[in-house]
Formats: sequence, C-alpha cells, structure tokens
Amino acid sequence: MLGLLELVETIKMDSNKNYYEILGLKRSSSQDEIKKAFRKLASKYHPDKYPENSKFAEDMMKQINIAYQVLSDLDKKIAYDEWLNSQNKSNSESQTSSSKKKDRESQKNNSSNDNLLSKTINLFRRYPFLFLIVLIYLIGYILNYDKNNINTSAVIKDKPVAENKINSQIVFYENEALSKIMKFDMINVQRQYFENIVGPAKRVSEKWREYDVNGCMVITYEDAHQSISSIELRYITEKCDFNTKNIYPFKGFVSQITFGDLLEHSITWKADETCMGSCGNAYDPEDGAIMVLGHVYQFVEIHARRMYDDDAYSLYEKLQKLYPNQDFSGNYINKIISQNDFNKLWLQTFKNKKITSFRFGYNIEAND
Repeated sequence: MLGLLELVETIKMDSNKNYYEILGLKRSSSQDEIKKAFRKLASKYHPDKYPENSKFAEDMMKQINIAYQVLSDLDKKIAYDEWLNSQNKSNSESQTSSSKKKDRESQKNNSSNDNLLSKTINLFRRYPFLFLIVLIYLIGYILNYDKNNINTSAVIKDKPVAENKINSQIVFYENEALSKIMKFDMINVQRQYFENIVGPAKRVSEKWREYDVNGCMVITYEDAHQSISSIELRYITEKCDFNTKNIYPFKGFVSQITFGDLLEHSITWKADETCMGSCGNAYDPEDGAIMVLGHVYQFVEIHARRMYDDDAYSLYEKLQKLYPNQDFSGNYINKIISQNDFNKLWLQTFKNKKITSFRFGYNIEAND
C-alpha cells in the first residue's frame, strides 16, 4: 500500500495521469462509486482476457490499483485533490500565455494568406489563360464527383449490413470469417476440417482449443473422437459480430441478443453459479446461463454469458440481503439458496441485458 511519502513520489512520476479519469470517475464520486468502478475495471482488464497482450493488461491493472489505493483512502485523496488544484492553477496560467502566443501567430498567418491571395489574383490578371485552365479543371472535377466517391466502407472480410431498429437505422458489420463457422453445420465435424477453414489453434488445453478468427477469439470443445461438440465466440464486440441466421432459432446479430431473447425459446435452463464477492482476489468471472432448446431433430444447448459489471454486483447485494452473514465465495446453490430461487433472482437482474459471449452445441456442461 502507498504511504503519504510514496504518494508524493508516485504523483510526480505519474504527473500526466489523472486517477479520477483512470477509474472513469468525477471528483465528487463517493467511496462506494470508487469501489464499484475499481471492481468493474479490474474485471475488464484481467490478464486472462488478454492472452496476446498480457503486458498491456498488467500495465492497466497497475494504473487501476494505484488509482484505487489513492482515491479509496481519505487522507491520500485529500492530498491528491490539493495537488490537482495546484496543477490546474499552473496549467491555467500556462494556457493564458499560450493563447496570447497563438493569437500573434494567427495574425501573422492571416497577413501571409492575404499576401498569397493578392499574388494569385495578380497572376490571373497577367495570364488570363491560366484562369481558364483552372476553371475547366474544376468543372470536370464536379461533374465526375460521384464517380470519384464510390463507397469503400465495405471490406471483403467485414461487409456492412443495414438493419432497422425502432425507427432508427443501425449498421452492423458482418464478420464473414465468423459467419462461416458459427453455424450448426460445424457441430460434429472433425478438427482437421475445422482447421482447414480457420487455421491451426493458438492455444490448446485438455478440454478446449483457442483460435484467432479474423482477430476474434473462438473456442472449440471436442469429444473423444476429435469431433467438435460446441463452439464459442468469446468477447462479442463491434468487430467480432456475426449474423445468427444459421443458428436455430435466432435471426439478427449476436451483439443484439439478450438473455430474455434466448430464454423465450428454451425448454429448460439454469443460471451459472458464479463467484460472488471478492473470491479471494479482485477479479470476478462472467455471469451466464445454460439453456436447452428443442431443435427439429435433436436438442441444442446454448451457453450465454455476460462480463461482470454493476448488474452482477447488484445481484450479489440482493443475495446478501436475503441471506445475511452467508459466504458466497464458494459453492452456494442448493446449499444456501435453491437453484430455482437463484434462477428467479438472476432473471430479474439479467433478463434484458445483452450477452458478451455465445456458445452453442452439445454436452456443454459436461465439458466445462
């Protein structure tokens, strides 16, 4: 932990960093708001979520931890606020001096521009045919403007697709590489066939294989015969999005699907037992649910998840109120609360929330 003397040295070293901005807070934020912001960012920049850029995640976590240590301690926060006030005063004086300098430079540039315009007019007066050439060029450019401005927003791998949403038009970008594999036709195919499409795995464990598919993290799970039993898109983003038209019974983009949308089609489901509270460290996992859907000829399982945020923390607070003095850092379903009661509480919190990870296939729970 930082002492007051160490705080002074840290502030000098990080003079270009604002601890409030690092945590996304205002200076008037309460201690509870500071704590919640720290939890959210600590989960977002967990090193496990950046396997290809662990240095970035470690640097972010270092900044987040220092900012939290300063702002969560009243004495350090007061000292830091006083330092910020002195910096703001110094910057204000510096900006005033800089503004005067810019005004002088602006006046000088305006004078130079006036001279250039005057010289150009005199040139056209002496050589009228130059003015005629420039005029003809401008007319030709205007007439061909539409041809010169062909829409280049569509990229071969990421085609823009328009979709109407409640009186406003939103444009999503379909990742064609993802669309080739995120469909039920890929379930039960052999690993070799899958890798002929996406290339070799980047990371391998006993239960799963990780692939980089056009910059997106895709996880596959296999049975004993190296046949794919389920596929997961981890961390849905604007870039890592796909049209779910090939996954029964959904239509539209996966980034727009809520837990409620999935549960409308489920035969049975249950909420994940996720780690609540501190769990022994600053990081909390994703919240989610496993659903079983009735396909035309067989059952299909969906495991949808959402990254830990303030909603997840509110669920933890509800559990604490219902079951005070109980430990939710370990196994608690059917020990402290029944699965059915937990499902109801979970659904109240997450029904209308969009998912951030999407997995489909068979034997999902057995492979976890």
